[in-house]
This record gives sequence, C-alpha cells and structure tokens, in this order.
Amino acid sequence: MVNEPQFVTPSRDLIKRGEFYEKRATSPGKNTIDGITITGTGGLGSGKIEVTVSRPTLTNVTNLIKTGRTTSGNSVSGLPFPIIRETEHAFSDCREQGRRVDTTDIDLNALQRWYVAYLSDLGLNLGGDGIMIYTSRSPDSNFSNQSGNLQSIRLVGNDKYRSVPELLDETTLATDNPLYVQGDFNSVNTKGVALISDAFNILSNDFANHIARKLAQYVGQPEGSLLPLTGGKACGISFWQRIIREGVTRWQHWTKTIVLAYFFRGAETTVNASIFTGNVHQRTTDGDGVHVYPRFHEFWWDPGPPSWPPRKASKLHILGSFVNLWSSVQAKSEWCPAGGDCYSAPTRNWG
Repeated sequence: MVNEPQFVTPSRDLIKRGEFYEKRATSPGKNTIDGITITGTGGLGSGKIEVTVSRPTLTNVTNLIKTGRTTSGNSVSGLPFPIIRETEHAFSDCREQGRRVDTTDIDLNALQRWYVAYLSDLGLNLGGDGIMIYTSRSPDSNFSNQSGNLQSIRLVGNDKYRSVPELLDETTLATDNPLYVQGDFNSVNTKGVALISDAFNILSNDFANHIARKLAQYVGQPEGSLLPLTGGKACGISFWQRIIREGVTRWQHWTKTIVLAYFFRGAETTVNASIFTGNVHQRTTDGDGVHVYPRFHEFWWDPGPPSWPPRKASKLHILGSFVNLWSSVQAKSEWCPAGGDCYSAPTRNWG
C-alpha cells in the first residue's frame, strides 16, 4: 500500500534488563498504572532479590515483602506466605539437556494482596489501569543463561493452603528469562493477563507432589539423591527403566512410559492468559508448533490401575491467546518429541 508505515514486529530487546518493560515497571508514566519490579538472585534481601513499587513514589519494599508487613509495621491478615522466594534446583528441565532450574518463585495472589494492603496503609487504592510487573534473574542485558543452572521465573502458590489462583487486577508480567506457570493460574474471577517471556512452560497442579524420592527409595539407587527435595521432575526416564529392569523384580514389567506415567504425571490444570513468548525453529521436520507453544514437562496421560494402555490424558485448559514474536535465546533447545524422556501431551482444551 502507498505511504503506509512499515509494520515492525516487537523486538525481544523490550524484555531485556534495563529496557522497555523494566523501565515501565519502574516508572509507568502515569499514576493509574501500578509498577512492580522483582530482580536479582541469592534469596530475598538487600543486594540479592530486591522488590520495588512505583506508587506513590519509587520505593524499595524488599524488607516489607520479606516480612509480609506494610509501612506501618502491621502484618497483613491471612496473607499467603512467603510472597517471593528463591528455590535452587527446583527441578530439572529435560528439554534443556536436563539442566537444573533455579527459580524466583512468585505468588502473584499473595503479592497483590500485600500490595493492596500497602497502598491502603498510605491512603491509596490500585491505580485502575492494571499492574505492570517486571522480574528477572539476569544480572544485565547481556546475560545468555547458557551455563550453570537455568535461571528462571516461576509463578506458583507458595502457600498451597491459603493461596488461590486469583488476581486482584489486570496484570502484565514480563521477564527475559524462561517462565514456568505451576498449577491453576488466573482461574478464579478471571482478569486480563499478559505473560511475556523468553520461553513459556506449564507445570500441572500435581507437579510439586511428584514422588520421585519415593521412586528412589524403591530402586535404592544413589542417583535418587539428585532428585529435588521439593518434588518436581527428574530427567532420563530411560535411566529409571533400566534400573527397574535390572535391579528390582517388583517393577520388572514396567516400561519407561509407565514409570513416567506413575511418578511424573500431569493433573488437570487451567491457565487463563495471553502468552507472548519465544519459540525454537531449528528442526528441519516438525518442531515447535502451536501444539507445544506452551512447553510441557510431565506425562499427562492417566494410566489408571497398573495396566496398559493408559486412559485418556489429563486436560489442560487454556483461555487466552498465543503470540509468537521472537525466537527464544535463553531456553533455546529443540523440541523434545512426545513419547521420549521429556513429556507426553495433555488433552488440549484451548480457546
């Protein structure tokens, strides 16, 4: 078309440290937007993982978040806790060559409940045009995240007894790291939500309950000590198949798939959000299509009793949109085909 401006796809640079989204969360430009930043590593504290809020003025609230108190020193009644924490070796990401994953765990329900109480203590309410959150474990904009543990962000209810999958306002959360959403998200009194990241992963409601350590007890192998104490996922299901086949008669009839099904099974989960994230396009055949735009890490089939074949897969409900704007540069390993050591797909109920 004549004299029409050229369309330019938004750049991944927008989510880098010190760039658009971090700047906007620090200084939204108008007082109707609430900005929050959560950046750093080493546990919640000064000079480590620090938290700022933009209203009424830019303020470091790390110590208040750590104690769950407002500026007056009052604790917030019924607040899920902790609000934010760090977990080293939370699990292993099998798609990323089994790299251990270090996470900043954010309970968005708890964070927003605390923030509303914080504002109320100052005689203020939410701005009304949504909450802008920027979070990162990257030290700077040049961080590649290609060595050591995979630095990531995880949205999870840290207090499973009091945290609920409910947000208090429309929310945008951006990170330059891989993002993992664990369990139901934004499924109660649903709000408009945008999640922007290098790569997007979904972990089911049962993810924290996976009993890898119990499996290790059965097989009596020292490798069991490498499994996360917090549950989650270990890689190399073929390894478990081998030690079961060679060392424990009770489990000799179990195939690799059945082991994966029983000990790393995904449960029905709901996620409501618009997802803006990266993809990987290195494979010459198949690859990262829409079917694995959210990356999976569990065996979603329901095996039922100790028998084969399994029953139908657990359901993953997603209401929102998928917007692929860039290629992943931090979590950039190729798609791990279903049926391997990485995952088996859920029943996709997406709309």
